[in-house]
Amino acid sequence: MAWTTLHTSDATSVPQRLIDLGLDRTLILDPMLSTGFVNQSLTKLVCPHCALKYAEHKHKLSDELNARIERFCDPTGIKLRGPGCLRCRYGTMDRVLIAETVVPTSEFMEIYRDAGKIAARKYWVNEMGGLTKCQALIRRIYAGEVDPRDGEADVSPLKISLALNRNAGHAAFVMIEEPENHLSHTSLTTLLSRIESLTRDHQQLFITTHSTFVLNRLGLDAILLLTSGKASKITSLAPDTVSYFQRLPGYDTLRMALAKKIVLVEGPSDEIVFEPFFKDMFGKRPMDLGIDVISMRRLSLARCLEFCAALDKSVAAMRDNDGMDPAELRTGVDEWLCAGKRELFIGQVAHGRTLEPQLVHHNGESTLRSLLGLTAAADLHKWMNRERIETAFRIASAATTLTPPDYMRAAATFIHG
Repeated sequence: MAWTTLHTSDATSVPQRLIDLGLDRTLILDPMLSTGFVNQSLTKLVCPHCALKYAEHKHKLSDELNARIERFCDPTGIKLRGPGCLRCRYGTMDRVLIAETVVPTSEFMEIYRDAGKIAARKYWVNEMGGLTKCQALIRRIYAGEVDPRDGEADVSPLKISLALNRNAGHAAFVMIEEPENHLSHTSLTTLLSRIESLTRDHQQLFITTHSTFVLNRLGLDAILLLTSGKASKITSLAPDTVSYFQRLPGYDTLRMALAKKIVLVEGPSDEIVFEPFFKDMFGKRPMDLGIDVISMRRLSLARCLEFCAALDKSVAAMRDNDGMDPAELRTGVDEWLCAGKRELFIGQVAHGRTLEPQLVHHNGESTLRSLLGLTAAADLHKWMNRERIETAFRIASAATTLTPPDYMRAAATFIHG
């Protein structure tokens, strides 16, 4: 028997996580070898000595939460955290386990292998009588053991999970407005996994969101952009690019989707110095002209350009040459470039491999040494490479006007138009 924690959002995600980690799929989906999958959370236990009756104190809760409780729950036995007493701490005492456990059968594993996790979870709930973590939480709330506010914060938002559970059999459309509201990233991840597992094949799911996390997690190929009374859908993204951003839910693709014009830079130091250079050239910050400067944070330039191309955005992309011929570096992204629309700007190899030596080449060592406050004994190049963010910050904060590297000037001129 092996015990391990995998940080999945539900028990039925465990086999896929193990497979993704490189374990043999045949072994993982053998019910004789994999005999149980568990997902659990901890939430606070209401102190029974000072607990408050929900019916008498529901005015202390938000109208939204009250509507949720009274629509989806029987409020008779619900208790809220009290003010605290000699036997507890702030109305709660200890914590209670909220869990779901899947004991797989050969049929469950066969469905998992042939139809995937979502189909297997549906089979577990509908045919095997599986008790989900949300249902386990509701039982604790009914019993007056858990304050619904704590349950929603620690385990799962009741409104969406219960609505999907109750209406899964007959609802053709499921509409959810901004599921990210009031949730941490951990809770939001759990909720999105629950939404995916509870929706059925015959349903259409509509989610409005201002969250990049939600957008990436549910798949960029499903996005429908509504602007100026028009709707547009991305249809040209490769499946592996959709998967790429799903695995990076924190990356700010929503900024790309909403921006009028985009400047893509490699890292935060490029982002910091580009704005003052642009302002020195045109008298306004990029954002004042509807230009969003976005750091790729060392992500794939090709993936970012593919997404921008699918959105038909105007883009000036910049990257270091890293000692390579700029023409060679363009070959990997040529298909996403378009003259006058999306162009790539790279500094000359002779001027330096990265931003820092390019700055030295265009401004001179003495100017930068003075601006950065370095003594004559300090090695300027080593210091700038080691302290890239600090270098960029001091340049952006200085009263001295520097000359931008040629490729950065060309990018600014192009995107300004």
